[in-house]
Amino acid sequence: MDKLHNIVKQIDRNDENVSVQITAIKNLIDQIGSLQDYAGSFEETQFGSAAMQLKTEIDNTIPRIQDVLVQNDNLIQKMMDLFFVLDAGPHLDKLSQEFGRYQETHLEKRDLIDEYNMEQLYVNDLVAKWPQDSTIKQLSSEIDELSSLFANSGL
Repeated sequence: MDKLHNIVKQIDRNDENVSVQITAIKNLIDQIGSLQDYAGSFEETQFGSAAMQLKTEIDNTIPRIQDVLVQNDNLIQKMMDLFFVLDAGPHLDKLSQEFGRYQETHLEKRDLIDEYNMEQLYVNDLVAKWPQDSTIKQLSSEIDELSSLFANSGL
């Protein structure tokens, strides 16, 4: 159970990291919007330079999100491998089902990034459609409870 717990905690940290980066992108989009609202009070070169800098920050953030999603791909595979090794009966079945729901959300995130990279999705839409999910936090809590149950029962 410790291995499961460690994997889920790492996935949770990675998801929190991505959430922070998505929030940063949203803030950059808002800054671009504000900049456009006041475009008339800037020289064209100042406006272009500021807008380009904000766009570059967004473009630099997307690969970091992709890297974290790849890390989660690897962690998900480790988790799936552990499900085959561990024998926790009905408890494992429940965790496996819940983890399947997390995988669906993870794949949705991967699809959104792919659509953005293929220029089928604007960054505003990427941020708006980014799923907020608490499945992994629930899994972490349940694994903690199971670990305590098994420890108390001598397993």
